[in-house]
Parts: sequence; C-alpha cells; structure tokens
Amino acid sequence: MEQLKDLDSLNLREKKKYDGVPEDREPKPFCCLSDASEAEVYYAVLEGGTVAERATLRKARAFTLSLFDKKGFEVFRLEKRADFWGSKLEIFDASRVLLGSVRGPRDHFQALDAKKQVLYDIEGASAHPELFSIRRGKVTLGKISKRPTRIAEEGVSRNDHFGIVFPLAAELSEKAVLLGALFLIDLLF
Repeated sequence: MEQLKDLDSLNLREKKKYDGVPEDREPKPFCCLSDASEAEVYYAVLEGGTVAERATLRKARAFTLSLFDKKGFEVFRLEKRADFWGSKLEIFDASRVLLGSVRGPRDHFQALDAKKQVLYDIEGASAHPELFSIRRGKVTLGKISKRPTRIAEEGVSRNDHFGIVFPLAAELSEKAVLLGALFLIDLLF
C-alpha cells in the first residue's frame, strides 16, 4: 500500500500476459494498474474465478475484486453492491479495514471516507462523457479520463481504459478510495 503514496497517476490496462504474474497463477488477473512509464504496479483479480468479459462485471449487481502487488500480496479489496444511489463500491485495506466508499449514478459520484464524510465529488462533463473531474467544492484537483493504450496488445478486446491523476495532496487512504472510483467508472463505461 505504501507504493501508492509515491504515485501521482495510474492507468487501467488489460493485457494478454502480465509481466509480474507467474503463468500458473490462479485466478489470473483480468487487468492491471500501471504507472506513467507503463510499469505494472497492481493486478486486479475477481474473487471466485475469472471473467469472460468486462460486460459481465458491468451488469453484475455485486462482485469482489482484490488488488495484488507484484509480490503477490493483497493490497486492497473492492466490493461492489447495488444500493439506493445506484452503485456503491467499498474499499478495504488488506486487513479488511474499511477505507471508504464510492457511490453514485453514472455521471456524479461521491468518494467517501470510512466515516461516510465526502472526500471528493467526481463529476462527468456532458460535453466529454469520458472525462470526470475530481473536485473538492468547485476546485478541480484531479481527473479520471479515458486513455488510449500506447502499446497494442495482441488478443485483447479493449484498447482504451480509464486512468486517474490523483489530487496532489491526497492522502494514502484517499488515493485508495479514488482507485475504487476509477474501477467503478471504467466498469460502468
């Protein structure tokens, strides 16, 4: 989790083969988070098996993802549940301590801390449906946006994914919650 402290941005990537994952690892990651240099940082694994398509996750009312680092240690756990707000994703650390949650309909999300206090509003722009501003009040501090991949991967169905630029002063737990927002937005769009 400490590695996240030094990162200012991450990109979701789907690849046929992951550099830091042994060939025989089960379950296999369905995507990874890479840094600005395209180096793989975290791997996302669906609890309970593999995913045939991202569409399966998009339609699912509930699922659990685990994020692992390159050494194979679980760093975060993301649990999606449907609720009154539309979608809600809770983010836990490796010890299953709640760090916060993300909730909202498709165009306006709120990133909440463990005490359900609003950390950030994440709003989509009507003119640019693939760009979300991370705001505190009226001030934009970061963004989540669709990014084309630089390297074409053979056998991968999607070429673009969402990436995040974290607010400069975001604390470690806030970055973890914003990673949850990144996954939720990527899966919804």
